[in-house]
Amino acid sequence: MGCKKGLKKLLLNQYRRYPRMECQDMVKLIYQNEFAGGHLISNERDSLKGLEEECRTLIRHSRDIERPADLIFEDIGNGLCRLHLEALEHTSIDLATINKFFVSTANSACGSIRSLEAKLEVFRQCCREGLLPYAADRVEAYLRGYRSRDYPPVSHSKVYRGLYLPAYRIVRTEYRDYFDVFNRIDNLLALKDMDHFFLTPELKTKERLKELNIRQQSDLVFDSISHTTHKPLDI
Repeated sequence: MGCKKGLKKLLLNQYRRYPRMECQDMVKLIYQNEFAGGHLISNERDSLKGLEEECRTLIRHSRDIERPADLIFEDIGNGLCRLHLEALEHTSIDLATINKFFVSTANSACGSIRSLEAKLEVFRQCCREGLLPYAADRVEAYLRGYRSRDYPPVSHSKVYRGLYLPAYRIVRTEYRDYFDVFNRIDNLLALKDMDHFFLTPELKTKERLKELNIRQQSDLVFDSISHTTHKPLDI
């Protein structure tokens, strides 16, 4: 029961924040709540290239969007959140670190169709009760078609993309909780890279050892999170 209430609250909060979101945007949110990104990432290097390219071409949001410009993480329930790429300009974190968050989350997600269907039923109920403005018969028709396609990943609607310019990665909330740690580590490593040019060969060796130690500490934090499987909560 608590999970149903939590999902209902999530759907209503998202609609208040993005009042032009359509039925398929709600379904996308529910899908991500259950399956995260929805597919395994086999090539981390290609994933990083795609992330870097997306950040280079990122269109800045207009300020009429009800989301603070510096909001990095947006909770989508079930131990997952959307990490907004636009907000990373306010941080020192390396995109390679963000990509690790994303890849680890995608490759550890473990959802089920049964649980997804239960969550879609919560969406149906919200529409029947008038808590969400979508016509119940149209929602039912959309979900019948969605089921006939075996519940594939969903894209944002054209309206949602045009108004809200979504650019994010789905990551586990543990990475949000330790984000400041990773951010400070990446900032420290960046400063050390700059100082490296001004060091003598002997000092460069010592600094390199310190850098390796910092990276090892970062890897320990990352491994403590990523070496566990994300198991969705059933409704």
